[in-house]
Amino acid sequence: MQLRNRFLLTAAVLAAGAAVLPFPQATHASAGGDASDVTPAPAARAGADPEAVPPGSPPGRLTVRAGDTLLGLLGNELDLDAAEAMRVVQALSGVMDAGALRPGQTLVHVLDEDGGGPRLRRLSIRTDADTRVLVSRTDGGGLEARERRVAHRRTTRTVRMRVDGGLYPAAMRAGIPEAVLIAAYRRLSGRIDFQRDLRRGDEFAVVYERFVHEDSAASHDGRLLAARIGQAGGELAVFRPGGGTDGGRDGFYTADGASVATSLLRTPVKGARLSSLFGRRDHPVLGYTRMHEGLDFAAPRGTAVRAAGDGRVVRAGPFSSYGNYVRIRHDNRLQTAYAHLSAFADGIGDGDRVRQGEVIGYVGATGTATGPNLHYEVLRGGEPVDPRALDLPPRRRLTGERLRTFRERIRPLRVAMHGGARNAAAAHPALMLADYAVRR
Repeated sequence: MQLRNRFLLTAAVLAAGAAVLPFPQATHASAGGDASDVTPAPAARAGADPEAVPPGSPPGRLTVRAGDTLLGLLGNELDLDAAEAMRVVQALSGVMDAGALRPGQTLVHVLDEDGGGPRLRRLSIRTDADTRVLVSRTDGGGLEARERRVAHRRTTRTVRMRVDGGLYPAAMRAGIPEAVLIAAYRRLSGRIDFQRDLRRGDEFAVVYERFVHEDSAASHDGRLLAARIGQAGGELAVFRPGGGTDGGRDGFYTADGASVATSLLRTPVKGARLSSLFGRRDHPVLGYTRMHEGLDFAAPRGTAVRAAGDGRVVRAGPFSSYGNYVRIRHDNRLQTAYAHLSAFADGIGDGDRVRQGEVIGYVGATGTATGPNLHYEVLRGGEPVDPRALDLPPRRRLTGERLRTFRERIRPLRVAMHGGARNAAAAHPALMLADYAVRR
């Protein structure tokens, strides 16, 4: 299998047409893929449901629509009088902004009839995936509001499928959350070209967290734990060892312990268009053919430019036709250069240490430039090289006991992505939802 290092693709690649071809052996099919819910972790906590109501008092539900207000829902939908509705809003004011309701939120309520019209006994509003606000009647007849954490069980979900062409439509039909798909794409796309390397019948699999709420059938999705592309000649698989280490930059590793993050970023400016390649070209300003010793990225003026890797600034200032210019020396005989900047980031000067991803300046058109762009160079031993052709080493590599621990903990994830999710859970019930931590 050719898993070629390529420059990051635009998101449009994912939107190309695709079909889901189900695995013949799939026993839990979902939109043509195998979606297996692996043995869950123990419940976060047990205990009485704070939304429980006495028998004979079934709760009602209201769904917030665009333009709804809490006062309007209480008065128009629940038929509370103005004084009672205002008491509810006042009780809530200490724990949440009553004006911050979002379309789609659900209000669970229980009412009492006292002869003078309905009175609120209990109201529950889910404010996010893990929290709800509960309004209830006190012994003295008043209303009080308090915030409660939602108890949930942590499970994992594995989705496997075969793809033909683009990935996005196939993944959506298979029920993969968009955020999980984007996370998988970002971790895999530095090593595989999703447009050119994918073939009909290739396998794609993800394992991600799912949290099931104890008080209902509702659930919400969590983090990506692993992703895999399988092709006729081999596979590429990446794994999260423990919630993202080193600020999230080295959060995924290959099975042999190499970090997905490389020593240099593939692109030092997010959301930019690659406008000029490395090599000989007709200069757009000077009008004659000359060597273009880097890559040009077109982006709006002021877009942040980030250090491609850890290193020390060896030059920061105006530099000939490059305009405002930064050069960084890295630890592996490589240097990177950034030209035509509109301004330098605060604290960036000769001799300063920088970390990978740190903002060092902003896109501009200083020097000889036709418009706002970043001219980006990589130099090896002082000679410019094509940044796209570099075989970059991993930013970090696990060894010794750390590598052995990592391999043991990702074993059930590997089994799950190859179609043995339930066998993996049976063989490794504790590991399946362990904290995959690789301690330093």
